[in-house]
Amino acid sequence: MLSAALIRHLFLNAMSHNKLSVKDFYDNLAADYDAEQDAPNFRFVREPEKKLIQDFFDKEDFSGASILEIGAGTGRFSLLFAAACRSYTVVDLSPAMLQQLIQKAEREHITNITTIEGDFLQAPVSGSFDYIVSFTAIEYILDKKALFRKMAQLLKPGGKLFITTTHKTFIRFWGCFGNYFRQHIFMNMYSKREVKKLLRNNGLTPLLIEDHVLKRFPFKGILLVIHAQKN
Repeated sequence: MLSAALIRHLFLNAMSHNKLSVKDFYDNLAADYDAEQDAPNFRFVREPEKKLIQDFFDKEDFSGASILEIGAGTGRFSLLFAAACRSYTVVDLSPAMLQQLIQKAEREHITNITTIEGDFLQAPVSGSFDYIVSFTAIEYILDKKALFRKMAQLLKPGGKLFITTTHKTFIRFWGCFGNYFRQHIFMNMYSKREVKKLLRNNGLTPLLIEDHVLKRFPFKGILLVIHAQKN
């Protein structure tokens, strides 16, 4: 039987390897990332996700708000939110992906974006935020408890969380398995029950937890939408 110390050592090693793999993979992909995401084999997920994000955006008033985005990448949705709020802070592990985001912001003359390079769990994010958003990115962060704890700490009282991520389903399991062979990166999956517990344990009230994409009986959707508010 493995000791607790050995299990912790193996877990920390896996987290360290995952960070390096994620950074290297996305540094190499950065210049072509947006084109890849618009390709037909990704569009079946990205188009519904885009609509869900747009629906959330349309229902909220971001004027005067401070927003933090986790795993912003090339900023596929960042500029939409940044143009509507007071300040927009992004964290990403890949400097090459962040450079793509910066170039987009410069072309659009958006000047309220602050970029932070690094692992979100260790990143020096200061202050507190009215909103925290993340779009199919938190699945690369292995320590779920630490992730939700830090998000809750960075939200202002009454602040809102909006996330899209991988839903724990049979189809998604095989998708993550295939993704490992493509990226050599471990990805987390989340169940609705697990998300509810993580939210409530950190003083966050669930407003919406729904699965989408390839949702056909008896299968559940592979994309999970999480909307919550800090008590």
